Amino acid sequence: MQRGPAVFLRWLAALPFKRDLCVECGAGRAELSAYLQPMFNQVIATDAAPPHKSLQYCPVQKCHAEALPFSASSVDLMFSMQAAHHFDFYEYTQEVKRVLRPGGIFGTFSWGEAELPNQVTQAYAPVFEAISPFWETERKWVVSGYKGFKFPGLRIEVPHFHLTKWLTPEGLETEMASWSAVQAASRCGIEFPEPRLASWGLHENTKFECRWRIIGQVFRY
Repeated sequence: MQRGPAVFLRWLAALPFKRDLCVECGAGRAELSAYLQPMFNQVIATDAAPPHKSLQYCPVQKCHAEALPFSASSVDLMFSMQAAHHFDFYEYTQEVKRVLRPGGIFGTFSWGEAELPNQVTQAYAPVFEAISPFWETERKWVVSGYKGFKFPGLRIEVPHFHLTKWLTPEGLETEMASWSAVQAASRCGIEFPEPRLASWGLHENTKFECRWRIIGQVFRY
């Protein structure tokens, strides 16, 4: 059974009792907000530093997650994906409590660790080791799905959802280039070791499955 991002978003959209207003914080290019638009009367993507309009899937309103331009008790679904650790968490949750409608849904989500076949993990072990000192201090919390975060209301268990991609080594390295640790290491002039493909029976055209779990905390306020 396919349990990909589209299924996850349909599950999330079905949770609120009303579907008047959905707000995404730290939306970036707003791909998730764009997908949710047909499911709500209004979907507003927000970000403190929106990307250029040509990169946006739908319009992104510039504002901080800790100071949202919405009236009290007006939002049915408030969520973020791979963004909440960049906010002042106390101020953010106070703002969520202000704008969320009673019975509304608050979700804070992230991508879990990349799940790779063992031989791929072993082949890239020297690369992963080289970048490990450059991860943000919040990384363990992020890849745990913000485990331990508490919010008033009923906690809702998140079913198993995941993003799957079939990659070659070049495709994996393209994915890795977007990782914050790789970018930080590159800025510091770190020379990355070559992956040990041949040692683990891999070559440049080998295709393998890579999965990222969608994890997080969800509450009905």
